[in-house]
Amino acid sequence: KGNFFTIQLVSGSSTHINPTNIAAGQTISLRLNTTGSGTVTFASSIKQASGSAYVPTTTTGVDVLTLITFDTSNVYISNLKNFN
Repeated sequence: KGNFFTIQLVSGSSTHINPTNIAAGQTISLRLNTTGSGTVTFASSIKQASGSAYVPTTTTGVDVLTLITFDTSNVYISNLKNFN
């Protein structure tokens, strides 16, 4: 029910991000603590820039994802990687 979330990626595991109850005008900030070999997959409602699919930082660090909605069915994502 908030706008700021943190996920700890688990080494060797995949985390699936699937937003529900999407409302127009939402902005979500998601901090991912990376471990080096954790992966992330997304629901089809999450739209990424062509040729710029998010791949977590491959070392221990922090990535920040921003998810934005303009309607109730699509979520647009941007990312900043490798804060340490």
